[in-house]
Amino acid sequence: MHLKHPEILWALLLLLIPIIVHLFRLRRFKKEVFTNVRFLKEIDLQTRKSSTLKKWLVLLMRLFGLAMLVLAFAQPYLGDPDASEQDATYVIYFDNSYSMQMPAAQGSLLESAVNRFLSEWPADIPVKVITNDGEFGPGTKSEIRNQLLALTYTPKQLDLNEVVLKANPEFGPRKKNNALYILSDLQKTTDIQETLPPGNAEVRLIPLRSPNLRNISIDSLSLSDDGPENITISVSLSITDDEEEESTPVSIFSDSELLARGTAAFRSGSAKVQFTLPKEDLTLNRVEISDSGLKYDNYLYFSTEEDQKINVMHIGGFPATHLGRIFTDDEFNFVSVSPNAVDFNQLSNQNLVILDQLDQLPEALGKTLVDLAENGIKIVQVPSFKEVTESFNALNQSLGLPLRDSIVRSEAVVNTINYDHPLVRDVFNDRIQNFRYPLVSGYFSIRGSAQSVLEFSGNIPFLYGSNGHYAFTASLDEESSDFQSSALIVPVFYNIGLQSLNRPKAYFTLSADREADIKTQLKKDQILSLQHASGSFIPRQQNFGNYIRIFLDEQFTAPGHYGVMKDMEKVGNLSLNLPRTESVLEFLDPEMLKDITFYDSINEGLDQVKIENKVNELWKWFVIFALVFFLTEMLILKYFK
Repeated sequence: MHLKHPEILWALLLLLIPIIVHLFRLRRFKKEVFTNVRFLKEIDLQTRKSSTLKKWLVLLMRLFGLAMLVLAFAQPYLGDPDASEQDATYVIYFDNSYSMQMPAAQGSLLESAVNRFLSEWPADIPVKVITNDGEFGPGTKSEIRNQLLALTYTPKQLDLNEVVLKANPEFGPRKKNNALYILSDLQKTTDIQETLPPGNAEVRLIPLRSPNLRNISIDSLSLSDDGPENITISVSLSITDDEEEESTPVSIFSDSELLARGTAAFRSGSAKVQFTLPKEDLTLNRVEISDSGLKYDNYLYFSTEEDQKINVMHIGGFPATHLGRIFTDDEFNFVSVSPNAVDFNQLSNQNLVILDQLDQLPEALGKTLVDLAENGIKIVQVPSFKEVTESFNALNQSLGLPLRDSIVRSEAVVNTINYDHPLVRDVFNDRIQNFRYPLVSGYFSIRGSAQSVLEFSGNIPFLYGSNGHYAFTASLDEESSDFQSSALIVPVFYNIGLQSLNRPKAYFTLSADREADIKTQLKKDQILSLQHASGSFIPRQQNFGNYIRIFLDEQFTAPGHYGVMKDMEKVGNLSLNLPRTESVLEFLDPEMLKDITFYDSINEGLDQVKIENKVNELWKWFVIFALVFFLTEMLILKYFK
C-alpha cells in the first residue's frame, strides 16, 4: 500500500488525547457512607468489571475511527509493483491560449484543467508537460506543481499536428501505455488534417468546453480628426451570440482617468460606438468593457501622439504636381528636385525617393542611393523610354529588382491587380470586375521574374517590387500613359509612401504587426529601451540613420503601453494589443479526427492511467471503516449495560 500524502500520518499523534482522557476516567470507586438509603430509587447496579469493559470498548472504537479518518486523508492506494518495469511514458498538453480564459467550474478552463490534473493524476507517475509557449518535466505532479500553477496565457497557438510532432521525441521506441494527453478547447484557429502525424504513443483527447459560450470583444479602433482641437474615436465590438445587447457599457480611460462612457447596441453580432474628445485630454489611453466571457479582449490600448511626417523626395526633370496632390502636407514632407540639384545631406534624411523618368542615373547619385537603401530608404523608379538602362543596373541589383531590358512598342492595358499584395491588400473591399484600367503606349521587358502588383495581359509586370522598393515598366507621363488619370494612382503611391516608414500607429497588434519605426537618431553605442508596467527591456532594433526600427517579436508578450526610451528621454510610445483570433469561439469537431481516443471528462481520461498502472485508491474504504467504528461506539454507549 502507498500513500499520496504520507505527511498527514503525523496526525496519528492526536490519538493520545482520547487515551489520556480515558485514563483519567478509570479512577477507582470511592465509598460514601449514608445513614439511610431507603429514600433512593432502585437502580440497576453495574459491576466494576462490566463498567471497565465498556469504557475500553468505547476507547478502542474511538481510536480506530480517528485512525481510519487520518489514513483516509493520507489517500492510500495500491500500486502495481511491476509498473516501473513497463517503462510507460506520459506527455500532457495544456492549451494555454487566451480562449482558455472562458469560465469553468473552478475558475477558467485552464485553471480547472490544472486543478483536476493535480487532484487525479497518480502521485508517483512522472509526466512531461507541453504548452503553447514552453515545456517542463518530466516529473511527478508534486515536482511540477508550482510550474503548473504558474502557467500564464499566450497568444501563441499550436495546432494538434504540431502538438503531436512536439511530443513524439519524448517517447522513443513504442512501449506499452505510451500516451499523449491533449487538454484543449480545440479553438478553430488553424486548418487541421483528419489524420494526425504517426507517433509512438496513443493520442488521448479531452475536449474542454465552457458552459458559457457568450463573449463580447473589442475588435478594433480608428481615429479621425474633428477640427483642430478634437478627435473622434470609433470603437468596433462584436458578440458571439445573436442576442441583442441593450446596454453594454464602453469606457475610455487616459491613464487611470475616466474620460467618457457610452453604450453599445448590437445588431447582427456587431456594434460601433463613437466618442469625440479633446486631443489634449488623450495621452496613453485604453478602451474598456465588462464581460463575463474572455478577459483579454475587454481592453484595447491606444495612443494619440502626433504622427511623424514621412519625408518624400521626387527627383525628375519636370514638376510632379500629380504627386504633390497625393503626398499632402498633413502626412508628408514632399520636395521635388532635378537630378543635378540634389542636396545629398537632405537626401540622407528621406524615407522615400522617387526617380521619375531620368534619362541617366548620375554615378554619384546611384552610389549614394545604394548606401542609403541599406539604411532603410525606399526607392521607386519610373523609367524613361530615353534612359540609359545600364546606368540603373547597379542600383537594381542592389535593391533585388530585375534589370530592365528592351522596349516593347505596343499598347497594353493594365488589367490584373494582385489583391493579395501588401501594397493593395486593404484598398479594395471586393475584387472588381468592371474597372477602367490604365493604358500605356509601350513598356520595358525585364530580365527574370518579379513579384508583381499590377500586370498587363500574359502576366507581364507593370508595377513590381521587392523589400519595399518598386519599379514601373512604363513611363507615367501623359503622352505615354493615362495612369495619372486612373483611380489606381492614388492608392498605389499613397501606400508606397506610408509603407516607407512604419510610423507608430494608434496601436499595434502582436503577431500581425512585425515592426515599428521611431524617428530619432542615436549616437555611437547608443540604443533604445522600452518601459512597460511589467518591467523594462532592450528590444531587437536596427539603426537606419534617421530612424530606428523596432522589431515586434517574441520579446513582446503582454499588451499595454511601452515607453520608448533613449537614455532617460522618452522619444515615443508603442501601444500593443493581443490579436482577436481567439475571441471568435469557433471549435473543431472532434469527430472529424481519426485514430484518436476521446474522453468526456478529465477524470475519465486520467482514470485510464490508474488502470494501466493498477492504481487502486483505498481512501473511500477507510472513510467507510471510520463511519463503522463511530457507529459501533454510539451503539455501545446506548445499549451496552
